[in-house]
Amino acid sequence: MRKYAAEKLAARKASRELVVEIFRLTEKMPQKAKVTLGVELRKAATSLSSYVTEGSSRNEQEEQTDLLLLAYESLVEISNKLIIAKRLSVVHPKSFEILQLRIKDLAVKINKVAKPDEA
Repeated sequence: MRKYAAEKLAARKASRELVVEIFRLTEKMPQKAKVTLGVELRKAATSLSSYVTEGSSRNEQEEQTDLLLLAYESLVEISNKLIIAKRLSVVHPKSFEILQLRIKDLAVKINKVAKPDEA
């Protein structure tokens, strides 16, 4: 089944918004955390957005699924790094909760594009 353009667009938009939120969050981190955990969060977030964009633009289902799986893996990496940042008290608990909700929402959007028959 062919994916609807709106679903692809929603996943792309949400992934770009998450990148912006991660960049803003990491700017507020203490310097030590910013150059370690902050850099890793930024890399994972930009990779996520790139994989979603590239994957959702592919016509071949197998290529699309492979790239969106990489996007999902980047999303899990971001979530894990945020958990570490929260435990280290470099991310405010409220910011953490908001981002985790956005991550869950984006995971659903990615799944709808990757597996439209199951969503």
